[in-house]
Amino acid sequence: MKLVLKFGGTSLASPKDIIGVAKTVASFSKDNEIVVVCSAVDGITDDLILISKMIEQRKK
Repeated sequence: MKLVLKFGGTSLASPKDIIGVAKTVASFSKDNEIVVVCSAVDGITDDLILISKMIEQRKK
């Protein structure tokens, strides 16, 4: 079976959290095809929006 596992940014906030996510993914991957979707870590989304706006301004 194919499974999509989505983890929010706070799920990946620390090395301990990342290890927990990795263990979760590993536990599901034994009998399944896994797709992992991760949200941006806190603050990164705002940075990406700012960068995209800066790039757009340079094109003008």
